Amino acid sequence: MSPHLEEQLQRDYPEMFQELYGDMSVTCMAFGLECNDGWYDILVSLCRQIKENKDDTVIFNQIKEKWGTLTIYHSGGTEESDMLVVAAEAASRTICEVCGTAGELSTNGWHKVRCEEHT
Repeated sequence: MSPHLEEQLQRDYPEMFQELYGDMSVTCMAFGLECNDGWYDILVSLCRQIKENKDDTVIFNQIKEKWGTLTIYHSGGTEESDMLVVAAEAASRTICEVCGTAGELSTNGWHKVRCEEHT
C-alpha cells in the first residue's frame, strides 16, 4: 500500500496500527501493509466499525494479500471484532486490489482480484 495511505491509517487509528513500521524482529508490519491501494476503503471501514464497537484492544499484526484476497492477522479484540475482520477479508474477494472498484477473483497463474481495467 502507498506509504501516505498507510500513514493515514496510522494517524486515524494509532492504537490498531501501533506495530506499523516496527522492528522486523518483533512484527510482520515492519514493511507496511502488503497489499495495493484498492483495499484501503475496506480497511478504513473495518477500523471505523471496530472503533464504533468501542473495542480498543485490536492490534493489527500483519495485513497482506494472500491467495488473491485480503488477509488480516490481529491480536486482541472481541468475537464481534473477529467477525468484522472475516467480513472485511470476504469483501476483498469482490473489490479490485488496484483501484477499489468491483472486481473478480482470477486464478490465471496468480490469484488476484481485479476489475476489467486491471486484469
